[in-house]
Amino acid sequence: MALNIAIIGQGVSGSSTALSILEIHPSMKITLFADRPFEDTCSFGPAGHFEVMEAEHKKWGLISFERFAKLEREYGSKIGVKYVSGFVQSDNATFMEKMEDFNADIVHNYRKMSSREMKHIFTEPLKYGIHYSTYSTQGRLYVPWLKSECEKYGAKFIRREIHCIEELADEGFDIVINCAGLHGGKVAKDDNEMSPLRGIAFEIDAPGFKHFSFSELETFVIPLDNTVLAGTVRQPGRFDRTITEEDRREVLHRIYKLHPTLKSHKILQEWCGLRPCRDSVRLERQSRQSIKGKPFEVLHNYGHGSNGFTLSWGCAQEVLGLLNQILFESHIDTPSKL
Repeated sequence: MALNIAIIGQGVSGSSTALSILEIHPSMKITLFADRPFEDTCSFGPAGHFEVMEAEHKKWGLISFERFAKLEREYGSKIGVKYVSGFVQSDNATFMEKMEDFNADIVHNYRKMSSREMKHIFTEPLKYGIHYSTYSTQGRLYVPWLKSECEKYGAKFIRREIHCIEELADEGFDIVINCAGLHGGKVAKDDNEMSPLRGIAFEIDAPGFKHFSFSELETFVIPLDNTVLAGTVRQPGRFDRTITEEDRREVLHRIYKLHPTLKSHKILQEWCGLRPCRDSVRLERQSRQSIKGKPFEVLHNYGHGSNGFTLSWGCAQEVLGLLNQILFESHIDTPSKL
């Protein structure tokens, strides 16, 4: 029996969830909904730098890291997945301890930097520094690849705004998966915890730049193929997406302070996105009734903040586990690769 599944959201979370399900249950009928073009979503702009920032995220991050390693070996930069090394520096010892606790046993080559090394690399080095190797996942290439992989299994991608989860149940969907990002609470109708984490990034023509570089989480520079993505990921509570001259002055000042050589390189384009923030990721199952009284199941997977790419495969696998519970409890037998 093939269940009819709706996924609200076509970004990295929704598409990763769909592909995780279809790889195991290829007979499932999955339709993904989005209320806007991909270029206007939060998944389009990021470089998808992998790092874990919360203790409860480690289990999901480890699964994602293993999948990105596999994807980099098999496809590499043509789908936007790249193996990169670089640096994080900070004056905050507690921040650096958390970085070690959450990442040292997941990423590669994790080590503390010496003061001599930092003086050689940074114009104005901070007190502490670490080096490690990880993966970046360029959204504008990677998410369309996820979509194409889903479409090979027959998944459908539809442009349409969903106002509430229940409306989909009355249209014949047996299970609704909420990957709606910043609008996840809005469509769920029972969650007021979502808030935006505004990020600004500039793509700079700097083909010789090889290493990622972070000043805590306030400023980043991440190499792409022939350019770098540089900006900030920490402007909480702002819904506006227009980049002002004040924004440019503030963010570019920090970028050029971190790496002054970038000042001589041309800015090719700029981007502003609203990360879907929540005190904790909402990843849970609910049993609900549609507007017309039809019982159906809901699986929530949203609230990843600036860690959507880092957590994507781990959270998708947990959604798959919840789906398998539903299949078991309902005595539904589907052709699968389990």
